[in-house]
Amino acid sequence: MRICEVCGREITGPAYVAMIEGAELIVCGECVRYARWFRRLKRGERAVERLQARADVRRPLMARAVRPGVPTRISELEKLEVVEDYGERVRRAREARGLTQEELGQLIGEKASVISRIESGKMVPDIALARKLEHALGIELLTRASEEVKVRAAKPPPVPALTLGDILAMSAPERGKRGHEEAEGHSG
Repeated sequence: MRICEVCGREITGPAYVAMIEGAELIVCGECVRYARWFRRLKRGERAVERLQARADVRRPLMARAVRPGVPTRISELEKLEVVEDYGERVRRAREARGLTQEELGQLIGEKASVISRIESGKMVPDIALARKLEHALGIELLTRASEEVKVRAAKPPPVPALTLGDILAMSAPERGKRGHEEAEGHSG
């Protein structure tokens, strides 16, 4: 019984060895669509042993992927934000390289309308798109999020709701004063 390493379901039908996000995985027929390349696993073939043999020859995956200053973990990516003047930076860099919006779009695999909306500030690029633009244009669009922004964006602690008992307790001293004054007013 083989289990798909992407969706976790039991593989019924052919199994595949596939390259997904830089890792060789054993996947089902449905998850093979996420692969950069794949090949069908032969009946009785022990893919694990082949993959381990290949892994011994190659350098570890993280050794190839890690570059100084480039975040690789999801928690580090969440700390990134797009700079405020991203549209102006993209437009200036594109024009400096003599590219049209259509040409830049083709270069990074996006439509010209996406480039236009980014340059006009109507669309904020996500982290992946910002990375593509940075690479294609040789500019910086992502910065580390400042702690200041996180503090300002935090919600204040919730104020406890008043109960009827709280309202009565607050109004009790006033009620006592009025009752005392009324009683003095009638006797005098």
